[in-house]
Amino acid sequence: MRWTMIGLFLLNIVFAVWGWLGYSYTKNVESLDAVVSDVDSMPGARLVLLKEQQAGAPATSLTIPSPPNEQPPLPALAETAATQICTLLGPVLQSEDAKALIGRLAALQINAKYVALQVAGSPDYWVYLNPEPTKDLAVAKLRELQGKKIDSFLVSQGDLTNGISLGIFDSRENAEKHQQAIVQLGYDAKLRENSRNYLEQWVAIYPDQVSGFSPELYNQLHSENSKLDLRKDECGKVASVIDIH
Repeated sequence: MRWTMIGLFLLNIVFAVWGWLGYSYTKNVESLDAVVSDVDSMPGARLVLLKEQQAGAPATSLTIPSPPNEQPPLPALAETAATQICTLLGPVLQSEDAKALIGRLAALQINAKYVALQVAGSPDYWVYLNPEPTKDLAVAKLRELQGKKIDSFLVSQGDLTNGISLGIFDSRENAEKHQQAIVQLGYDAKLRENSRNYLEQWVAIYPDQVSGFSPELYNQLHSENSKLDLRKDECGKVASVIDIH
């Protein structure tokens, strides 16, 4: 009886140990499967088990995820500075007058410059015939027109080279009348408006100096010289600075 009890006790111990080992193995396999599942879900990465490799799976063990694409550079900041505007006094035709005015402003801590300013003048109007294919044909056309007592000249340069100039007019109305007269003679006369710019001398106060200039100061200057006008225009229209020193 005694040996029977001892045998049953030892048998229980064996079954307990066997059960614990089976449970531990099952948990380890489940943990490994969970790790593999997590890795598979990662973008760009895959862990390959040895049994998969033996079954013909690719021989790579781990693919490192590629780094994210670099963000494109931020667009350059748009230029926010507006076109600079100069304060202009003039026109001042004589350099001596300009020097006196600049000296007067300098005494008030205003740095001004004597400048040549591009000014748009009244346009003129050009009546002409389109260019001929060659100079010889243009000369022949010119002689034909002059034979009919039509004032005309050969254009020797520019985009109308080998064309015929039929006159330049200050008035659009007069230019159109002349154009129609030439058309009635059987020629396809054209009309072009040409803008005319010229230079005027002004005293310019640039934006970084204009804070010291006031309407009261201009009124005082104008009372001393009634021909002195005040205007504001783009500083980019300044063709050049005139050296009067």
